Amino acid sequence: MEKLTKEQEIHLLNECLDCGNCEKLINQYERLVYNTIIKIGKKLSHSFSKQMIEDLSQEIFLELFANDCKRLRAYEQSKGLSLASWIVLIASHTIYDQLSKKKDILSYSSITKMVDIDDCDALNSMIAHDTDNKMDARQHLLMTEACLEKDEINYFEKLVFKYHYFMGLKLDVIAQLTNRKKTTLFSDKTRALQKVKDCIESQHNQKI
Repeated sequence: MEKLTKEQEIHLLNECLDCGNCEKLINQYERLVYNTIIKIGKKLSHSFSKQMIEDLSQEIFLELFANDCKRLRAYEQSKGLSLASWIVLIASHTIYDQLSKKKDILSYSSITKMVDIDDCDALNSMIAHDTDNKMDARQHLLMTEACLEKDEINYFEKLVFKYHYFMGLKLDVIAQLTNRKKTTLFSDKTRALQKVKDCIESQHNQKI
């Protein structure tokens, strides 16, 4: 399907939400959802079967239309995202959630593969800006991965850290995706960041 203008997207969305005619929306974005599943599979080095792709696609659209289209109604064009980008975010969240419920539980080793090498310097600086640690960015990223596996960091702290620092999502968006308050997410993020910093500094000191 051809890319829609913002005005066309809003018209398509309103037609679904106000008139209950969501078939056009499904037809417009089903290929986008399919490509998102394939893209995430490649990044995680995970080969999805045809049946699993179909199941994930179904789960994504069920998530979009559940509770009177709650996820779609949460979309706000004023925040700068296109409707297509919003659907990709919902799709990504749904895929990770579904995989975590299966034996294919996502490790942060897999998640870090989503971080571009150019982003490692930023992550390195973010974690170690107040220490004397000068290890290279990739090594720091690997240590971050190991620290995120620690039991001291709970599920939601890991989730916020992953979405905010690895995927670059703002807390407003994460709040909408997870149904948690922004203030709660900020606390989760702050605690996770401090725990990761302490863990990395501890490991670094042990090597000295």
